[in-house]
Formats: sequence, C-alpha cells, structure tokens
Amino acid sequence: MDKKELIQKRYMEAIQKKLEKARSSYEIAKNDTIEAEGRMVTRYDSTKTETAWLADGYLEEVKELEQCIQNLQTQKEYANVADILLLDELKNGEYQKTLSYTLLAEDSPVSNTLFSALLGCMVGDSVVISSSKQKIEYQIREIQKGKPDGAAIGSLITLEDEYGDSDQYYIVNYVGGIEIEAEGEIIYCLSKQAPIAQALLGKKEEDRIEVTAKEVITFHILKVEE
Repeated sequence: MDKKELIQKRYMEAIQKKLEKARSSYEIAKNDTIEAEGRMVTRYDSTKTETAWLADGYLEEVKELEQCIQNLQTQKEYANVADILLLDELKNGEYQKTLSYTLLAEDSPVSNTLFSALLGCMVGDSVVISSSKQKIEYQIREIQKGKPDGAAIGSLITLEDEYGDSDQYYIVNYVGGIEIEAEGEIIYCLSKQAPIAQALLGKKEEDRIEVTAKEVITFHILKVEE
C-alpha cells in the first residue's frame, strides 16, 4: 500500500469513528427526549425542546456521514479542478441552455462563487446561484475528467509557514477538520470549503499563498502530490 492509499484508508477510518460517535450521541439525545415527553415546556424548562433539537442535529450528522462513507466506498466521481462540466441552466425550473465550463481555480470562465459551488459535486447534482437578484439553477449533466495542474481535491500538500515550520495537508471532498497519521507523519485533512484549501486550489510547488485568519499568514508550497 503506497502512502496515498494509506492516507485514504486512515481518512475512511476517521470518518467511521466520527459516525460511531454521532450515532451514540443521537441515541442518547433521542432517549433524553423520550424521557422528557411528559414534562411541561415553560419559560423555565425547555428540556424537551432542546433535547429534540439536539437529536435532530445528530441525526442529520449521521445521515451526512453515512452518505460520505457510501460515496468513498463506491468511489463516486466528483467535479475537481481541471474537469470539464456540462451544465443545464434553468431559470424558474425551466430549461434555458446547456453550458460547458472548465473548472479552473484561476482565469476561470465561472465566477468564484459558482466555482466553489460546483467543486466536489456529482452528476445529477443541482447548484443554485443568486445572480442579479434572480436565482439560476445549474444541473450537472456530465463530468469530463481532466488532469489537475496543481493542487486539487485529493492532493497531498506540504506547506511551510513564515516561521519555517512545515506541515502536510490533504484536501478532501467531504469532512475536514480531521487529523490522521500515516507512516509516522501527522496529516491534516482540509475540507474543500476551508479558506486554506480554497487558497491552495490550482496552485503549484514553489507558489506562495496568503490566508487570513486573525491575521494574514503566508505559506510556501514545498510539494504537491497527486
């Protein structure tokens, strides 16, 4: 098993652990809701309502994680940097035209908003964008796979910060904020929506990126592995 396969395996294991925790939390919240059934909700006691909301939140998380694992197991294809997408444009639910877009992080024919919305979607998915106070829906008809020339979803990237410290990041299509270990190295999984992931997409080795948190941080890209 090469390093990339090991990272994917560790990521899957981390998602499954997260799912187990979400299921357990859902069962606890559900049982708390049942036990609170007979309690009167007043301005002083909203236990029943709060536990019901909590249970609903955990149930939603369970469903999302289950779908994530299913997609990973079946290796469903998603739109990535450099892919060509055929999109049906609809206004008010009515077909307008079919467009062809190449999903590029820089010099893209699509807006930054649409680029971010399309990234990671699958055939049949719909993306709704508000433009000039009018909502336009794009339905993905086809994805023609391209070869990313730079960082994309699935890339393993080594970054060095302005203090000379380096870390490895893995851009994922689903759940980020996860730390995994592979071959004795710590790797941080970044969701495609994370600001640092958005700044990395399309960038190449030796490029520099800036990410704004509480302050602007500059990173130097040491290595990009597909």
